[in-house]
Amino acid sequence: MTKSTESNLPELIALTGLDGTGKGELAAHLRDRYGFLTLGASEIIGRAKAERPHLQGLHPDEAARLLKEELGPTFITDSAVSQFEADKDRYTGLVLDGIRRLPEIKRVKERGGAVLHINVSDSGERFKRLVERGRHDAPESIDGMLARDTAQMDGDPNDRNSMSMRAIMELADGTIINHYNNQFYEDAVDILRKLSK
Repeated sequence: MTKSTESNLPELIALTGLDGTGKGELAAHLRDRYGFLTLGASEIIGRAKAERPHLQGLHPDEAARLLKEELGPTFITDSAVSQFEADKDRYTGLVLDGIRRLPEIKRVKERGGAVLHINVSDSGERFKRLVERGRHDAPESIDGMLARDTAQMDGDPNDRNSMSMRAIMELADGTIINHYNNQFYEDAVDILRKLSK
């Protein structure tokens, strides 16, 4: 894929980062301001999981691992790109929100996409936002959040489909720090424009 001529942004963008770093908010900004199709990894996993009764009741991470065994390690990216290609004339490009497994990131890069890693300046604010989202898997404490972060950073070395955020960070084309203010969107777009050149 190439850059979008209308916005001077990459046509394929993957947003990655730990939970609560602002991936979804940036994806929504790119959708609303620039006309991107935005698809979340959890949305794609949820659709695939709904079609498979044997996966009902499983934690999303376990369901994703099993889906990758069944459909291949890049099914999220491949599914999203297929959906975008089928209706390409309606959108500026495609934003994948929440891609956090190494084979998926490699697939984005193979397709000429840009990978933007999002980090935060304030772990306390990130914890607060995770709790406010009200999801069933929200951490109960900052220590719990940081323990989950540690597990996601290195993943399981024996499972190529486990989260391995450290390796993904090394492959990212750019990194931005979210200070949880509106400047975050402008700074992210500036970085993405530089990546499209």
